[in-house]
Amino acid sequence: MAVNFSQILLDMVKIGASDLHLKSNAVPVYRINGELVQANHPPLKKEEIKAFVEKIIPEHHKKTLEEMRSVDFGFSIDAVNRFRTNVFYQRGAISVSMRRLQYEHLSFEELNLPPK
Repeated sequence: MAVNFSQILLDMVKIGASDLHLKSNAVPVYRINGELVQANHPPLKKEEIKAFVEKIIPEHHKKTLEEMRSVDFGFSIDAVNRFRTNVFYQRGAISVSMRRLQYEHLSFEELNLPPK
C-alpha cells in the first residue's frame, strides 16, 4: 500500500503538531506541545521518503541537496498550510524535518516571548 503523505500532513495540522520528522525504516514522528509522538502510520521505507521529496523539492534545490547533502525550502499543501522543510541525508538515506508555519495572528502571550 502506498504511503499517503498528504494524509500524514493533514493529520499533522488536525492534531496541532508543530513539526514532522521522517526517516527511513521509522514511523513518522510529530512534535506536539514539545513532545515527540509517533504517528499512527506504518514505518516508511527510504524509497517512499525519496519519492515524496522528489514531488515537493523545487527543481533549483535538487543540485544543492546532492552537493551539500542538505537543503531548506518552503512547501505548501494549500493556501493556509505552509511548511519550512529541511531535507538531509542521514546514514545514507534521505530524511525530512518539516515545521508548520502558523498563518493566524498570535497575541504577545501566545508567542511565549520573554518579558522586556
